[in-house]
Amino acid sequence: MTITVKKIAGKEALLHKVIFELRYDYGFLYLDRCGSLVNSIMELDPLWILANTSPNPQNAPLINLDNYCSFNFSALKMDFSIEQELGKYSIDDDQVDTFITQVDTLTGFVRDTLELKKFNRMGFRIFYLFECSNKEESEDWLSDLKIYKVEPNFITSFHGNIKGQAFSTIIESDDRFFRLQFNSVERTRIVDLGTNILNIPSHKLSSKQDEHLAKQIREKKKKSHNPHYAAMIDIDVYQDKPDIVNPKEFIISSYPKVYDCLKKYSESINKGE
Repeated sequence: MTITVKKIAGKEALLHKVIFELRYDYGFLYLDRCGSLVNSIMELDPLWILANTSPNPQNAPLINLDNYCSFNFSALKMDFSIEQELGKYSIDDDQVDTFITQVDTLTGFVRDTLELKKFNRMGFRIFYLFECSNKEESEDWLSDLKIYKVEPNFITSFHGNIKGQAFSTIIESDDRFFRLQFNSVERTRIVDLGTNILNIPSHKLSSKQDEHLAKQIREKKKKSHNPHYAAMIDIDVYQDKPDIVNPKEFIISSYPKVYDCLKKYSESINKGE
């Protein structure tokens, strides 16, 4: 599935992070079945391992050694996420396809095991970064998008200058909502490089897991492409109280909407419309 936005207002878009979240009621069978569910997931796919060496009934997150997808679940919600890896320029379409398969498989697995029937929210969230040389450039670039404007009279009434700005809006479509947020960021504030997976002692892994992780480490490049300063567009596509929960269909139908809208707006900006 093509999800890459090439450029907006002259800057290349880096797909930095993707999240899927499902919130539900009456998921308290989790308290009885958490351990057996984790065992079943790891038996289903041995590349799923515990993210830390001290799991407990309140916190037993998993990480997949193939694409470093993070999976958390509890009595109230489950969520999946992948981030731009150290040494990779951006999350690519193949990684997202793998992510969608993981979400679809494990969501159904957890839903059946916890006997979930009532859902509060289904959301799919996308983070794009646009590399800048400093914070001032990121602020100027966001301003040039002409999405929002702060009136000069409002600024002078405080007898000062703008040092930072952000914009957030929620758009309602026929069957889902789009919450968009625009702001400038620094790497130390937003980027988790995913190195926690490398801190797991080898003796905690099975031979197959250890072999796969060693291969992943060998293939990683040493240079990071995570920008120190960037403008960020954060898009959260969601449904409240969905009647039907089909994660794969929801993600696949949401991304083209986001892609087409950003592409169309980008073209209008580039043409100066």
